[in-house]
Amino acid sequence: AKAPQSLQDVATLFPNVNERLCVAKTSFHPNELIVVRVSLSAYGFLGQRLMPKGTKDAERTVEESYISAASSRPKSKKAGGAKPDLRLQPFVAVISQKGAVTMRTPLGVAHRDSQAVSLALRAPASSPRSSDAWHWALQLFASDDGCKPLAEVGPPLPIRVKLKIPGPPGQPRVVESGGSPTSCFLTVVWAPPTDEGGSAPVAHELSLWLAKTWRQGAAPLQVFCGEDVWPPYQLDGLDFSTEYVMTVRCQTE
Repeated sequence: AKAPQSLQDVATLFPNVNERLCVAKTSFHPNELIVVRVSLSAYGFLGQRLMPKGTKDAERTVEESYISAASSRPKSKKAGGAKPDLRLQPFVAVISQKGAVTMRTPLGVAHRDSQAVSLALRAPASSPRSSDAWHWALQLFASDDGCKPLAEVGPPLPIRVKLKIPGPPGQPRVVESGGSPTSCFLTVVWAPPTDEGGSAPVAHELSLWLAKTWRQGAAPLQVFCGEDVWPPYQLDGLDFSTEYVMTVRCQTE
């Protein structure tokens, strides 16, 4: 049978589909957002950062993504006419498991720019107890309406849904101190979580609070934030007679 016209267009626009499709990772927590990126470049994602810093893909919900796709359906290609805009092409993702009913989740355009289209869906809410962690597979399909899968786009991608949540950050450690008779400073360092649950930390935040007010919702005295690295931080202007509390938070992939 002859493939629908829209699928022929997809094949033309995706001559190297395996290089054009990617996900930033393949291990997810239950209900975690999965972002599939489609490159508009002829060279795919070669030499590009998969998930640029500051991307807002994770802030979009699946419902918003689907609405965007439904309202951006490509028009049929007429003889001699222009090809449909790839950035408006709806897709469907199917997450399947061996021995279970296939789940179909509509995918839409969650974010687009001049280089890529990002599509989003949620990981399964639970994972059966099994020694084989890779029992899920993500398959991308071309679609005319963003709901009905018409033809596979690329091979299935094995994914893992983890039940274990990341551990807490390591406890801050003082490596230097000093000051004057009226005030002092401390230089602190800390390590990433010893068990991050398979998701590498990508950002951290250290806050310094007055001990008597930090549980009451008061604002911190000092806040330090960073990405990717774990540098030492210097806390200045501390009072010898005051009790402080220091907290560290981590964000994983």
